[in-house]
Amino acid sequence: MFAALIAAAALSASGCDFGSRTADAPAELDQYAFLIGDHEIQMRFWRPEDQRWGDRVLRARWVGRWVLDGHAIADEWFGAIPEGASGPSVLGYNVRMWDAANGRWSNMWMTTAQPQVQDLPSEMRDGRMVMWQAHPAPSPEWKAEFEVHADGSWTRTQYVSDGQGGWTPQFKLDARRRTTCG
Repeated sequence: MFAALIAAAALSASGCDFGSRTADAPAELDQYAFLIGDHEIQMRFWRPEDQRWGDRVLRARWVGRWVLDGHAIADEWFGAIPEGASGPSVLGYNVRMWDAANGRWSNMWMTTAQPQVQDLPSEMRDGRMVMWQAHPAPSPEWKAEFEVHADGSWTRTQYVSDGQGGWTPQFKLDARRRTTCG
């Protein structure tokens, strides 16, 4: 199944051309530059019953490119479906642009699972990129955090509010750059 997903993704991806950042783009673009490239994703779900990440891994693909003449980043998600499940994979597309007026990122996300634009602003907090939902309805009930590791890999962890000022993990995406692309 993963091979079919990669083949479908290759139709959308234009090989290893990830564009380039323009010299006059805001310096803040470097905060999301880790997304540029072709990444294999391993997705794990949180097991609240024993407070650990599950052993079952779903695989997906995430491809990031410089767009709008190097002033923004677009990334595509080619999601996997669980073994034994039926239906199409979830595909998504995001455009990320620095919003200097608000001092944060404007991220517009669309997915085949939910055909409407989601506004997911983000900003750096304590060395991590933190994202939340502003539209279609503001949601203080979830957030996602990106963490970039020294080896160039990165992690995106999604949390839900525990209703008491804390956060409970839902799932984690571990990303490693693929050695081949397209």
